Amino acid sequence: MLRTMMPMGRQLASAGLVGARPALRLTATRSMATKSDAPFSLVAADQSIAVQKLFHQTSLASLALTPIAVLAHPSFLSMPIDIVLSVVFPLHAHIGINWILTDYVPAATPNSAIRYGVLAVTGLTILGLLKVSIVDEGLVGTLKATWSSPEELKKSRDSK
Repeated sequence: MLRTMMPMGRQLASAGLVGARPALRLTATRSMATKSDAPFSLVAADQSIAVQKLFHQTSLASLALTPIAVLAHPSFLSMPIDIVLSVVFPLHAHIGINWILTDYVPAATPNSAIRYGVLAVTGLTILGLLKVSIVDEGLVGTLKATWSSPEELKKSRDSK
């Protein structure tokens, strides 16, 4: 009776029909090995708990602000929301890319040139998106222009 209550794998193993499975080990990836006392650093953005919390905050900000930005365009709220999103999106991606680097690129030590390169690309991305948000039509306006016909674009620019 007790034998029938055992899971099938254990029954087969006890009968000698299959080998016993090793116990599963739960191991963290290298990027999850964050240190609570590590300083806040955007170069090694996957090494501190504070940056991990910032990652989660940028995720929530993106989740809340993106639909508002799309629905509020064009209005007086468009530019401030676009400016915030111009910083939040690249910062969120930067932290995530640092986790990927730690897990898959062995040469990506905390102060390597690869990390500084990613930081430079993140900075340039923020500057580019800020330029689009302040000087041009903004992030949402540029996105909406993707689905507009050339005639609609010309009409909207002529009316300004």
